[in-house]
Amino acid sequence: MLIGSLAVVYIVNSIFDIRTIEVISGNVLLSINEKELPRNLLFFPSEKLRIQLLQENPLLHDIQIRKKFPHTLTIEPIQRMGAVRLVRGEQTVVLDWQGVVIPDTDEAVALPKIIQSGEPAHIGQKITDYIVRQSLLFIQHLDARWSVDFVEMRDEESFIVRIGKIDSVISQDADMKVIAATLQTLLEGFRIKGTLPSVVDLRFDKPIVTFN
Repeated sequence: MLIGSLAVVYIVNSIFDIRTIEVISGNVLLSINEKELPRNLLFFPSEKLRIQLLQENPLLHDIQIRKKFPHTLTIEPIQRMGAVRLVRGEQTVVLDWQGVVIPDTDEAVALPKIIQSGEPAHIGQKITDYIVRQSLLFIQHLDARWSVDFVEMRDEESFIVRIGKIDSVISQDADMKVIAATLQTLLEGFRIKGTLPSVVDLRFDKPIVTFN
C-alpha cells in the first residue's frame, strides 16, 4: 500500500511539475524567489502566494495567479491607478481609489484635487483620513461627465466640491453615493434648461441652489 501511494505521489508530481513561471509585469518590478515556491501545479497555493506578494508590494492593487496545466504558472501584477491628487501645503501626491500614495508618473495627467492640511505623506502610505475617504467616495460615484476640479474643507462639518464654475457644499457625514446621484440629477436638469447654477448647497433635505 505504501509503495502504491508513493508511486501515485511521484506520478502526480511528475505530471504537474512546474517547469515555467511567467511573470507578466509590464512596467512593474516584481521579485520572486522561484526556489522557495512549491513545484506542484495541481496543489499550488495560489491565494497564499498572492497575499504574501501583496504584503511585500504595497504599490500593487492586485496580483492574478493562473495555472496553465500541466507545467506553467502565470503571475500578473496589477498596478494601482491614480485617482486624485492630495494637496497638503507645498506637497502634492497621487492617491489611488483606496487612498494609497503612489508615484506620480505623469504630472500632466489631470486628476481631481483634495486640498487639506495635514502631515506630509510618503509613497506606499495609506491615507485613512475621514475627509479623504469621503472625498474619494464622492468622486468615485460621480459620473465622469461631471469632472471634479477639487474638494476642499469649508468648515468642520462640510466641504466644497468645485465642478467647473459650480461649487457644491456637502456635509462631511453624508452618504456620498446618494449625494453624488442627487447632484448629478440636479445638474443634468439645469443643463437641459441651459442655465447652470453657481452654488448648490446639499447639506439640507432640500438642496438650495444659487445662480449668479
